[in-house]
Parts: sequence; structure tokens; C-alpha cells
Amino acid sequence: MTLVADIGNTNFKFCRIKNGAVTERSVFRTLPDPLFFQNEKELIISSVVPSAGSLLKDIFFEATGIEPYIISFKDIFFKTSYDDITLLGNDRICNAAYAVSKYRNNTVIIDIGSAVTVEFVDVTGKFAGGMIMPGIEMQLKSLGIKTALLPELKPDKPSSIVGISTETCIISGVIHGIAGACANFVNLISEMNGKKVRVVLSGGDSKMISSVAAFEHSVEEDTVPLGAYELYLRSRQ
Repeated sequence: MTLVADIGNTNFKFCRIKNGAVTERSVFRTLPDPLFFQNEKELIISSVVPSAGSLLKDIFFEATGIEPYIISFKDIFFKTSYDDITLLGNDRICNAAYAVSKYRNNTVIIDIGSAVTVEFVDVTGKFAGGMIMPGIEMQLKSLGIKTALLPELKPDKPSSIVGISTETCIISGVIHGIAGACANFVNLISEMNGKKVRVVLSGGDSKMISSVAAFEHSVEEDTVPLGAYELYLRSRQ
């Protein structure tokens, strides 16, 4: 059993993985107490917040005396045409690794969390890049902070396409806006690719976008930890 930490900008997600499958997951808003780790034998860390990743490394070592494995660009095993691979976020590295290891090629992973990140693995199996834009909560927060009269709302499923109040207009605009942007990107990628792509939605808000998405897709919420696990296994070969 291997514990994998997926540290995002909002949550700390921990998945226990056995034989390549997630058997248990826990989500925290802050790092858990060292007692959470006391019986663990192995920890893989994927973090987009370097300071949090470093702190978790120290906490885990204090609890177990074991050094965790930290995912980085050095673990990349797949072909890529990305400009500067050292600047690719660990979450994106893990998602690309998941796409390549599970589907080999012709796949788009859309990870919907604090940000929406899109990773594209082309028909040759090469990671060709993607897209980044603000996620649901970030867009809602921005509207509340950057305007004088609009309220800051929490993510919610739209009750209808056309809002009938300020609140429902904002929710519909943000949720359907993100779903529409993803659909457009998928269509453009398919045209560029010369072949329809497989689409996987992942991340904490994937089910909310899935409920309104007008394109074929599957939902696989653990692509980052499973990608991190794959990177770790290949690093040991």
C-alpha cells in the first residue's frame, strides 16, 4: 500500500493506492497531524505549492523516519514538445503521465480545481501542451472582489441555463462558461489532431462541470495521484 499526497492550491488530498488502484482517499483543508502518517511505509508527494510540499516532507519524516518521494520534472518519462519542462507544474506532469500510461495517445485530461488545466497527449503519444485558466471558485471570488455590487458566491450547480437573479446569473455564467471553454478547446484540439480525442475530466470540481458538459467525456477524479504513482514506479526501474 502506497500513500500519495496531491497538494493543490486549496486542498490536501491523500490517496492510498494498491496494485495501481485507489482504495481510500482523504481530503483536508490543512496538513493533517503527524499521527495520520505514523503507520505509513511509503509516501509520494505531488505539490503545486512548494512550501506545503516541503512542510509535508518534514512532517512525514518526523512521524515515520522515512524520506518521502517528491515528484518533479526529472521523473518525466514521456516525449514532450513543451518549451521549458522545468516550469511544468507537478499536477500537469502527473496528469500527462496518467494519460500516457493508461491511454497511450490521443487523450485530453481536463483537471478542474482552483485552476482548470488541460493536458493534451497527441496521436503519437507525445505530450504536446495544453491550456490553463481560472477555476470555478477563483472566478466566483474574482467577481466578488473586483466588483462593487456583485456578491462572492460558493460553487454550486446551475439551476438553469438562464439565471433569474444576480446569484443564479453568476453561477450559470461561470459554470457554463468553463464547460463551454473546455468544449471549444476539445473541438479545436480534435481539428488540429485530425482525429477525435478521448476526454477525461478530473479534479475536485469535475462532477459539477460534467453535469453540464456538452461533449463526450469520462470522469476520473484521481488522475494526479495515479499519475504520481506511475512516475514513482518508473523511477524505480
